Amino acid sequence: MIRCLRLNPMWQADQVLASRAALHGVDAAIPNPQQAALDERARKAALRNKVYKLRDKVWTASRDDLRKRLSQLSLEGEPELAALADRLRVIVDARAKLPQLTEHRDFDGDFFECFQKVLTGSVRQSAEMRERVAASFQDRRLKKRGLRMIKLLREKVPELTAMEEPWFKLLKSRCGSVSGMFVVDTNVSTFSRAWIGVAIVLIFQLFYRLAKLLVEVE
Repeated sequence: MIRCLRLNPMWQADQVLASRAALHGVDAAIPNPQQAALDERARKAALRNKVYKLRDKVWTASRDDLRKRLSQLSLEGEPELAALADRLRVIVDARAKLPQLTEHRDFDGDFFECFQKVLTGSVRQSAEMRERVAASFQDRRLKKRGLRMIKLLREKVPELTAMEEPWFKLLKSRCGSVSGMFVVDTNVSTFSRAWIGVAIVLIFQLFYRLAKLLVEVE
């Protein structure tokens, strides 16, 4: 016991563990299941943080540096993180086309900023942004701008739009169907209009899920 206390845990960690094991009659070579579980959780948390940090700067950091860091990730057994990493790789490669895209007359900076958040936000953030964009299409001017921007994105960066194809299909179909289903009288109360807005969002969510299911089936 005295010998164990004299050891420096910073520089003699292995000897400390061996001494404690001998003191308690435990074989130091046998792994501790609880410690192994804690180590695995810590490993996954660290890996998740690495991927999330790359996601946060995927639009601004050096593309070469991002490619290098993404290639160094070991994501076996982590399907969700692997899917996110694949999405980030597509974005990094597509960034080379963005300068030319921004110079086009139909480029809409506001729509593209929303699209960036949809692509790289958390699940909740992406869902909220999809709903906000869909709600904005009730405005004729914004709807027209948005449709031109969607067409431009499909032409110039199809690899990006492919990742959100169900959403784009829904936006396009919604313009000709859902938006025509509701005609708001100017005499309708503000309270009624609010409920109509809620109904539109709920229908949008339903259509988005159906469109996503159809794409997966195809």
